[in-house]
Amino acid sequence: MKKAIRALLCTIGLSLSLPLLSYAGEWKQDDKGWWYENTDGSYLKGGWYWVDGNNYLFDNNGYIYLNTTTPDGYKVNESGAWVANVNDIYVNFLEKKSKKCCVK
Repeated sequence: MKKAIRALLCTIGLSLSLPLLSYAGEWKQDDKGWWYENTDGSYLKGGWYWVDGNNYLFDNNGYIYLNTTTPDGYKVNESGAWVANVNDIYVNFLEKKSKKCCVK
């Protein structure tokens, strides 16, 4: 029983640490906006990424959204960081759960 509890705690600990994956690089800006360049010269684009302790949405060209509601319905602040809203998280969870259980 103790082994099972220990294994469960290790699994939970590892699961919680996975979202903390962060990218190494630096922020860049030009007349179009801000983007994040990795140390290998590549850049983040086309999705949500965890950078410097925040979640940012990068468009397909690599620029972040600023002080707006993103195309997928989330709010980002003036620095582009996702503004966490517990209600949004809960609704998103329910939508995904209902799609998984009810698709035929």
